[in-house]
Amino acid sequence: MTCPACGAFVPDGSRFCNACGTSTVAAVAVASPEVPEHVVFRLRPAFLFVGIRYVFAALIWLVATGIVAAIASATSLPTISGAVIVLLVGILVFVKPVLAHLRRQRNLYTLTSHKLEIQEGLLAKTVRNVPLSKVQDVTVSASMTNRMLGLGDIRIDNASESLGQIVIHGVRDPKRYADLVLAELRRWN
Repeated sequence: MTCPACGAFVPDGSRFCNACGTSTVAAVAVASPEVPEHVVFRLRPAFLFVGIRYVFAALIWLVATGIVAAIASATSLPTISGAVIVLLVGILVFVKPVLAHLRRQRNLYTLTSHKLEIQEGLLAKTVRNVPLSKVQDVTVSASMTNRMLGLGDIRIDNASESLGQIVIHGVRDPKRYADLVLAELRRWN
C-alpha cells in the first residue's frame, strides 16, 4: 500500500506512514466505500446574546415611542413628524441586533464522521474542510459569565497550515460538542 500524503510505501498493517507520519487508518477509512460519511452535528453560535440585543432594542424603541407621543401631545407636533421620528429611532436601534444576527448566521460548523466543515458567508459562501486526521487538540473555555449562562468556546487545534486553530465562540453546552469531536477522533485512532 502507498501513503496517500507522500506516496511512500507503507507495509500492510501499519497505522502510520514511516516517511511522513500520516495515519494510514484514516486514509483507508476515508477512501473506503464501506464507511459512509454521516453528520454528527451542525452548530452555530448561541442565539442568546443576539436575542438579548433584540429585547433591549425593542425596549428602547418603546420608550422612545412613549417620549415622542408625550412630546406630540404636549406640543403641536404633527402626527406624520412623530411617526417619522419613531420610525427612524426604530431603524437606528435595531441596526446592531440585526448585524449581530447576520454575523451569527454567517458561520455554520458541521462535524461529520470524516471532517470538520466550516461554512462562512451569507450570499457568497466559503467552505473549509479539516480532515479529522489533522485535528490535534480540542479545548473548551468559558468566562465566569458564560459559565453561568451555560455557554463557552471550543478551540480546535489542527495540523493544517492555513487554519491552525478553529474557535467556535458562544456555544451552548460546549463540553458536549467537544466530547462529540473527541469521540470521532477516537474512532480514527
